[in-house]
Amino acid sequence: MDGVVALDAGAVPEELDQYEDEVEFRRALRKKLEQTALGFRVDVANAALSIITVGFYIWETSENPDEGSGRELYLWAVEIVCTFQFACNYLLKYYACDNRKNFVQEPHNIMDGITTLPLILEVIAFTIGHKELLMLCARVLRICRILRLYCITRYAESEITQQLNKFAYLLGSSIFMSAAFYNLFEKDSTKEDAYGVSKINFWDSLWVTFVTITTVGYGDLTPETWEGRMVCIVCIAYNFVVVPMELNNLSVLLAMKSPFARASFRARKPNEHVIVCGNVTFSSVSGFLQEFFHEDHGNTDMSVILLHPVTPKGDLLQLIKSGKYANQVKYIEGTPMDKVDLKRASATFAKGYFILSDKHRADPDMEDASNILRALYIKHNSSGANPSIGERETFLQLIRQESKSNVSAACQATGEGEIDQLVCTDEFKMGLLGISALCPAFTTLISNLITSADDTPPDSLKAEDWHEEYCYGCGFELYRTSLSRHFSRKSFREIAAIVYTDFGAVMFALDFVDSANERRVAVCPNDFVVGRASSVSAFVIAPDVSVTRKIATYQPKDQKSAIRHTLNFSNSAGLDCWGLCRRRNPSQAYSSFENDKAAELEEMNSAEGQDKIKAAGPVSESRLLMSEAELARCDRNPKKKFVAASLSDLVKKVAEMKKSYHTRGPIELEEASLDVDLKLTGHIIVCGPLTNFYPLIAPLRRNHLEVIQPIVLMVPPKNEWDNTDRRVWDKISMFEDVWILEGLASDYRDLKRVNIESCVSVIILAPKPSTKPDDGGDTGQTDLVDADSIFAFQHIQRFTQRSVLVELVSPNNMSFLVPDAANAGCADTYMMAPYVRGWVFTTSMLDTLICQAFYNRDLLTVLRTLVTGGGEKSEFKSSDGQSIKQGFVSQIPVPAIYAGMQYSAFFLHFLQERGMVCLGLFRSPSSSDGMPFVYTNPK
Repeated sequence: MDGVVALDAGAVPEELDQYEDEVEFRRALRKKLEQTALGFRVDVANAALSIITVGFYIWETSENPDEGSGRELYLWAVEIVCTFQFACNYLLKYYACDNRKNFVQEPHNIMDGITTLPLILEVIAFTIGHKELLMLCARVLRICRILRLYCITRYAESEITQQLNKFAYLLGSSIFMSAAFYNLFEKDSTKEDAYGVSKINFWDSLWVTFVTITTVGYGDLTPETWEGRMVCIVCIAYNFVVVPMELNNLSVLLAMKSPFARASFRARKPNEHVIVCGNVTFSSVSGFLQEFFHEDHGNTDMSVILLHPVTPKGDLLQLIKSGKYANQVKYIEGTPMDKVDLKRASATFAKGYFILSDKHRADPDMEDASNILRALYIKHNSSGANPSIGERETFLQLIRQESKSNVSAACQATGEGEIDQLVCTDEFKMGLLGISALCPAFTTLISNLITSADDTPPDSLKAEDWHEEYCYGCGFELYRTSLSRHFSRKSFREIAAIVYTDFGAVMFALDFVDSANERRVAVCPNDFVVGRASSVSAFVIAPDVSVTRKIATYQPKDQKSAIRHTLNFSNSAGLDCWGLCRRRNPSQAYSSFENDKAAELEEMNSAEGQDKIKAAGPVSESRLLMSEAELARCDRNPKKKFVAASLSDLVKKVAEMKKSYHTRGPIELEEASLDVDLKLTGHIIVCGPLTNFYPLIAPLRRNHLEVIQPIVLMVPPKNEWDNTDRRVWDKISMFEDVWILEGLASDYRDLKRVNIESCVSVIILAPKPSTKPDDGGDTGQTDLVDADSIFAFQHIQRFTQRSVLVELVSPNNMSFLVPDAANAGCADTYMMAPYVRGWVFTTSMLDTLICQAFYNRDLLTVLRTLVTGGGEKSEFKSSDGQSIKQGFVSQIPVPAIYAGMQYSAFFLHFLQERGMVCLGLFRSPSSSDGMPFVYTNPK
């Protein structure tokens, strides 16, 4: 009867409450049995007991054809336990179901019910008689227990696996039941073999079944009863119909999914692979894999699992199937938002998870939101599953700087831990581009430092004079190292001098605890004295990690003489420039050098000075990339009144920003429109879509700059703006001398309006894409995104020879910026002429950056400090009360008086007397055979 309970209109509330409680309890019980791990364990236990009873049946019929007549006591015990379990399981499901009438009519429930009856029939047979008939029924029902295995076939991870399980279940159960029924009806038949004449047992029946199904028909055993013949007929008919039908269903499923949708990775041991998901395309993955498997990292045993819901094609397919990555890269078609797909990728055993962003997606907010959810889902379903394998880190790429707050809020709301490594691509990209407007080729310097490369020119290149110096600099990378205890009670300058003199490495920043008990990175803290070296770490530019180990275990042979030699060099050279390092702007430093040129030349031409100078080639036309400490100064900007009292929050923010930036009162967008009659000179032009310009403008408006260049944002017409674009201006309206001009860099009239001939630097940003690039991995659409940027670069080059920096989505498009001869034989991006000259910034560098963060956990921290200058707080105190001023990146022409000086002497002089750490040289065309290039930490 139906399981629905009916209550009349006069039912009392207590009865109604009891009914509702019972319904709720049954619903919870059904959920436990069907959707939880408990239900899975119960089904596995039932399947195991079914296999056990079937196994005992085979053993009994093989040893004792008259099964049941002399059964051992322990076999009765097993039968009782199995029957009790089957009965309890059936009754629980019957009680928990919604509609009991439908429940008892379902075929698998009918099978579950009747398989609990063999024990009852056997007891009746031995009690009231009719033994032969009842025992026959009991044996038939025991044979049917093999059908109970259906309960575990539904726990497949995919449709294909489920179909395979179903096919194996139907084929296996039909073979077993055919053999069992054949043996039941042919048990009195005999066979004759080498051992004589004997009765047919179960294994003989199984042999007959296989021979029959495969239509081989050896004829050694044949059915003698009509019942046995009927079993063979039914077996043949069933398998002729069911097997082809199920195989056809399986082939259809296989044809619907690619081999990558069925692929999986089984980790042999923990921490032997990483998972990459998110924006898995050729442009993002190629640079990542090249860096991840570079020989400098020694990852010969690590594997990379690419998890993406789209079938790979084109260049991406060729990449993962190439001989270089075929054995270590596996592509799995799936999504990180699915537990099954994470299990296919062995996520619980992975050493790290990388979520890459599509940095040129039309809707960056949606891209960031999707990646945040991916990161949280992976952390929730993978972290802590195997605590014995150690900590696993999550590396997340975001586009917008504003999305950082969403990450913190989401982690706090869900109770998940913070994202281990967070890369905001807009922040790094725009910050690097902004600094490059003042320091040409700074993007190339940083890109080389975070990219693993050989320190010798590729064999495919025709050797030129500049190749050796440039490639030597490419061999350096950024590292963090602890300091030896022998560096305690020494100043930053003293330690930097020892590190450079003894190890050939450049120490440019320190990591320590500030007065607020927070870790902080200080760039070039000249007068900072290290208390306990064990509490301070250093960031160095070194050729390999072995140098950092030497710094951490440094033991001076003659410490006093080493420091005295460094200090005495400055005194013997007679370059007294302590007043010079008090000035704020590098341009003033250069002017002072020129004013004192005669006096310094006289000292350097003396006998003592010549002993310290060794010929190392002319450097008079090089430029110096260095980090200059900001010194004490007064605020040069007078107080200004703001436009409206209603902007109180904005006014408060401006007041805080004035401590670190050149600011003004916020103005409306219309007020910042550049007047055509206003002829600017010495200005910086930024061409591209209206985007988050704050990270780009901030380093150009730092208070350590005495003179600031006007900035003109050359953006598309207003009719192409959206609401997001209009909000961009609110973030940058407080910066001084920033203007807006509606126009296109590919239009000569607009270039004339912006007075392109008188600018000092031009930055060309990649345009906003109208559609999302092809997810399959083909680079065709990606290459076309750079068309507008390339045309703008070529137009601007006709007007000015000033520094022009263009952002390219695809590194392949560099060949359109210079003649082919300049790129002849260059297969590597870092050796192509536009990149070497500092003309190009490629977004693939950001994928290399997140990969390097896997090996160097503190890389993002120091780069963020270099790019942003430490944020809005440029002065702070250490835990022991020392006042520290944040350093900044600057570039100055090398004074002519240093021509012929050895670079090592030049480095130590600037460190001790000017408080500057030289990171490298930017060779001008006249000093490098026509090819300007970056020379990191010269020999």
